[in-house]
Amino acid sequence: VYLFSPILVAYLISFDKPIYGGSRYFLFVAPAFYLLISSGINALRARWLPLSLSLLALLTVTSGYSLRNNYWIDSFAKDDYRGLARLIEDRARPGDGLVVMNGIVFDYYYKGSLPRITLPQQYPLSEAEVLDEMNRFSRGKARLWLVQAKNNVLDPDNFIKRIMEGPGQKIEAGAIRDLEYAAYTFSSDNPFQVSIGHPIEAVFGNRIS
Repeated sequence: VYLFSPILVAYLISFDKPIYGGSRYFLFVAPAFYLLISSGINALRARWLPLSLSLLALLTVTSGYSLRNNYWIDSFAKDDYRGLARLIEDRARPGDGLVVMNGIVFDYYYKGSLPRITLPQQYPLSEAEVLDEMNRFSRGKARLWLVQAKNNVLDPDNFIKRIMEGPGQKIEAGAIRDLEYAAYTFSSDNPFQVSIGHPIEAVFGNRIS
């Protein structure tokens, strides 16, 4: 129960909020997993010692390889929200605004004073609400910064990034590991509009009233 119940609950929640799919949410059940593995190896030791020793050696090698990747290989490192927060603090100017995806983690490290908004505010993302929030938030802002993860489960279609790149002029962009940032300027107070993907020109002979 200790091992499988949290995994099952997280799996069911992921249908509504896929953000709960990360392995870090299962760290607290790791002791149960390792106790189960050790019990199995110990039970096997009494029946077939060479096999149990082989499994123990295999687990030791694979665990050591995983730890090596975690501590020394950059591609396995976790997202560097601390480094990104420091970068925004250094490069932002008074009058800027900050649009953040996954604001809970970023806000923990960000110590700057820029006004900021976390989007989307619900899942699934509501395009109409995002447009309203973006137009309201952007008024009076000289520039808007966008912070998001490359693999963003909250906005898999990159809707927020697309509506910013449409009317906006990108003046700076970059990435720190799997986190992306960009700064945009806009020429109007309500720059964010719904774009028509396939516009059609049609004449109805003045027969529509």
